[in-house]
Amino acid sequence: MGRLVDPIPEAIASIVQARTRIIEKARSLSVEETSFKPTPSVWCASEILEHVYICELWVLAHIWSLAEAATLQSEPTMEYANQSDTFEAIIRPFGVQRFRAPAPLVPSGIGNARFWVEALRANQEIIDALPQLFLKANPQKIVFPHFVVGPLNAMQWLGFLPYHLDRHRVQIERLRC
Repeated sequence: MGRLVDPIPEAIASIVQARTRIIEKARSLSVEETSFKPTPSVWCASEILEHVYICELWVLAHIWSLAEAATLQSEPTMEYANQSDTFEAIIRPFGVQRFRAPAPLVPSGIGNARFWVEALRANQEIIDALPQLFLKANPQKIVFPHFVVGPLNAMQWLGFLPYHLDRHRVQIERLRC
């Protein structure tokens, strides 16, 4: 009989790999390239990095804040259709659609790419502490909505993070001075 694999270290490794890819891409750009905007409505690489950081921090803050409540419950905080699916399965029907970020996750334009790279790296300590957090709180019980796909549990949100990092890394790669 096969051994059960803990999905949490695998999810964390995927986040680390995706973060490494976007950081390496950002570090390969000049200061001019990180601030280049082909049109006023398109985010530059620095703004994309700010958005990715804000979004990641928002997800992690929600997971951590809901974890304490989840330890007191025997059932998920809400029932929803996709609770046993991976994030990849949930997002697949949406294809490569573009979405407008919710207002709190829109970059302000302050800081520069180097700053946002370091901010992203700092989130790793929070992510590294998740296995300890999940010893007390079942990640399947930590549920909050995504603005496009609806409710996701903490494991699905951990699947969202590398998807989101890679999606925006591709946007950075497409920017050309």
